[in-house]
Amino acid sequence: MRLRALAVSSRSRLAALPEVLTLGELGYAGMEDYVWIEHDIDERLIALGFEPHAAPLAETARFVRETGAKAE
Repeated sequence: MRLRALAVSSRSRLAALPEVLTLGELGYAGMEDYVWIEHDIDERLIALGFEPHAAPLAETARFVRETGAKAE
């Protein structure tokens, strides 16, 4: 079975899938999605094509506020 990625939900394209557009590039602004993880699983996620990174506290707080507002 073959799978074809339609888009990624990160703010920028993934290095593992550089040809796959972001949802923002496809016209779906504000659809970024992130997950908080522990550092000990970074290598496994990288092997699966994820790009784990740490965000500054202010950026993380903004993301949490905006995500919460979308759920209301």
